[in-house]
Amino acid sequence: MPGDDMTQLDVRSAKRADKARLGELLQEYLAEFATFEHIEQHDDGSYVYPYFDHYWEDPNRYPFLFRQGDAPAGFALLRFDIDPATGRESMEMAEFYIRPDFRRSGAGRAAATQLWELFPGRWIVRVLKSNKNAYPFWKTVIAAYTEGRYEEQAPATAIGGAFTFTFESATDAEIPDDLDIDFLDY
Repeated sequence: MPGDDMTQLDVRSAKRADKARLGELLQEYLAEFATFEHIEQHDDGSYVYPYFDHYWEDPNRYPFLFRQGDAPAGFALLRFDIDPATGRESMEMAEFYIRPDFRRSGAGRAAATQLWELFPGRWIVRVLKSNKNAYPFWKTVIAAYTEGRYEEQAPATAIGGAFTFTFESATDAEIPDDLDIDFLDY
């Protein structure tokens, strides 16, 4: 099975040359998402994701691909932001996807942990209330990573909304020598 040995999980920044492959994975993710949330579609049936190109244009957005060996295992889209009300900086897990064959193997936990350690500081992870499978994953992984030191805010509305997890990632993490630190390839 592709996801059995997560020691081989490679988390790396997605370059322009990877854009088409990441776009294919994004469509898989959005098709799955469309089973519990309305996602707008183009005339050709593909799903709309208006921010995709921004990940190769905006220096505050970071696209990542996950691989195990030669097999694509998933992706993440990260967004750095400053809260205008408080001035607090944070990194947000805007999108995160592990392909079905790699789930329940540790791939998601391994990928999330590597990303958190690449960007030390305040993190925000939002989980739509309608995404019932994602909530227990994120709660478990964040609780384990932070040793229970996180905040969770429930959705503010009875219908719709998102759970919001806020926490600090390791502040003494070092970027691995073999990781390309040139996150954006303009």
